Amino acid sequence: MNFRLLTDEEKITINSTLAPNVVFQDNKFWYVKKTPDVKRPFLGYILGKSFCNIAETKLLSDEEMMELKTLFSFNIDASKDNTLLVRLASSHKLEELPCQTIEKAVATELIYSTWIRRRDTHALNREYNPQGIPVFYDFHIAFLAELKWIHSTLFFKDSPDYGHPPSWKVKEVSEGVTTERVRDVTTQSSLAWHYVRSIKQFVKELSDAEESVKQLASTDIHSLIISASFDLPEADRIEDFLRKNLITLHSDIEEMKKIIFK
Repeated sequence: MNFRLLTDEEKITINSTLAPNVVFQDNKFWYVKKTPDVKRPFLGYILGKSFCNIAETKLLSDEEMMELKTLFSFNIDASKDNTLLVRLASSHKLEELPCQTIEKAVATELIYSTWIRRRDTHALNREYNPQGIPVFYDFHIAFLAELKWIHSTLFFKDSPDYGHPPSWKVKEVSEGVTTERVRDVTTQSSLAWHYVRSIKQFVKELSDAEESVKQLASTDIHSLIISASFDLPEADRIEDFLRKNLITLHSDIEEMKKIIFK
């Protein structure tokens, strides 16, 4: 057996809303996530994992999918095309993460999300590990999934709710940050806030994150897109989209700065 369900002791340590869909495999806890399309969540992970704190994400084999169906009594429509594994973000050890300070972690998430047009960077799409470092996930609306917000003009100006960039804020705090604390807010707009210990250090990390994106874009990103199971025409469109966004990335970041420090 590749997977096992959680023990009663393990369930106590995991968010009660997630625990029913969590399995244990390879000494890691994985959330079994149903999604309309596994390609974008997986691409979001493999493209950005070298410099961003992204929850480890795995596609399923046919054998693994059958095993999960048996464990969870999934409906017949569950398949490896609409189900994948996302490692519990809070379970990532500090030494496993490319960003080991909260300033670098927040900066890389916001710059990467700007580049790929991932708008919902809110607190429900990230968790904090025991050292208070954020790890994020959820890419289903990035990479041309929402054509309306492809251009940065609308991306940074249209704000239907807290899941859009005009609500992004970066706040300096002195106390430790936890998943529970950032989600226990009085207004929905506050869910879009990010927290750092030093704004000055965060601004420096923004410049470094921009360089990381440029370095990544100089590599063979087309092969990565193909490896996420996109067909050739769609892979070509996504690569073209990312390279066009690279041209405007610096000005997009300047636009973002006007928003996040308000």
